[in-house]
Amino acid sequence: MNKYKVATLACYVVLIFAIIVAVASVPKAKDDSKANPNVDKKFEEIYVEIQKTGEYMYGLSDTAVRNSHYSKPHTTYHRLCPECADLWGKKKEGIVEVPVDRLKELRSLSSPSQSGQAETDQPVEVLTIEEELDSILLLLKQQQSHLYTNKYTAEIQYHYLKKHKHPKPGIEGGCPECIALRKKQTTKMEFISKQEYERLLETEDRAKEHKNDTQD
Repeated sequence: MNKYKVATLACYVVLIFAIIVAVASVPKAKDDSKANPNVDKKFEEIYVEIQKTGEYMYGLSDTAVRNSHYSKPHTTYHRLCPECADLWGKKKEGIVEVPVDRLKELRSLSSPSQSGQAETDQPVEVLTIEEELDSILLLLKQQQSHLYTNKYTAEIQYHYLKKHKHPKPGIEGGCPECIALRKKQTTKMEFISKQEYERLLETEDRAKEHKNDTQD
């Protein structure tokens, strides 16, 4: 009986030791991944490049929306048009628009530490790989939004420049020509010979005839 208790206790000790080693190895693995300076540098480069691309996309979409203001000149205020907002928008009382860098500079003057210096008692935050990937995904989603704005604005301009007969532009406006263009742009196409295409059509016709014969 004593031997059984000793063996059981030994098993528990081994199990507890294994759990401690496993738990301790998890943060260590994370630290090892963060300890590689090349990984950190690559993440930073990817983030910076995506951020720059996002700035270009935002500028492109903002300019495209402003161009649509003049392609079919707005005579009244349109809520989502930045050009209308600049020309006729009502400024919010008590709110001033300040560039981020300028605001950071002004706020640093009232900070007890010097500008560009971190507080000595504040530890430097190290992001995990998952957190860095979340930041990159957020940037990609923002860029997708900018691209869609630019795409749809160009579609509206096409509607008015080509003088579509439908009164409202775009697929949201139900314009058949805009819908056809969007479908053409988003449908994947492949180039094949005319002979092959005609042969495939003949095969399709025979398959339809066979299906009708079997149903009869």
